[in-house]
Amino acid sequence: MTRWDAIVAAHGPLCDRLTYPYFGEPPAAYLSDGCTHAPDSIGPLAFLPACAIHDWEYHALTWSSTFAGPGRFGGSETDRAAADLRLCHNLMRSGAPWPVAAAFWKAVRVAGIGSYAYGPGAKPGRLGRLWIWIVSVLTAPPKEVVA
Repeated sequence: MTRWDAIVAAHGPLCDRLTYPYFGEPPAAYLSDGCTHAPDSIGPLAFLPACAIHDWEYHALTWSSTFAGPGRFGGSETDRAAADLRLCHNLMRSGAPWPVAAAFWKAVRVAGIGSYAYGPGAKPGRLGRLWIWIVSVLTAPPKEVVA
C-alpha cells in the first residue's frame, strides 16, 4: 500500500503529465495497492502513478456518491471504460510503449470487473457478466454430498 503523497514525492514531474478524472487527483492519504497483479515499474518506466490514479477512479466512482454524482451510488459501464482508457493513456504518457499500455488495458477490462461496483440500473457487458459468473463459481463454498 502506498500513499498518494509519497507517489507524488517520488514521481512528481511524471504526475504533472498525467490525466486525472474530472473529480481530481487522489487525496494525500489515499491508499493504493499500485498495479494490482502487475509490476509497478519495468526498468526506468514507472507505472505506479498511473495505476494509483486508476485505483482512485474505480474507488471514487464505485463507492462514493460524492464523486459518482448526486443520488448515485456506483458507476456505469461508460465510467469504467473511461477509467480504463485513462489508465492506458496515462501509461503511455509515463513512457510505456503501446503494447505494454494495451496489455494493461486488456487486463483491467477482463480482470478489473471484480473491483468495480456498478450503480443501480448499470449492467456490465457480456464479458463482464461472464467474468462475474466465473468468479462466483470459483469462490462458491463446496456443496455437501449426501450419500
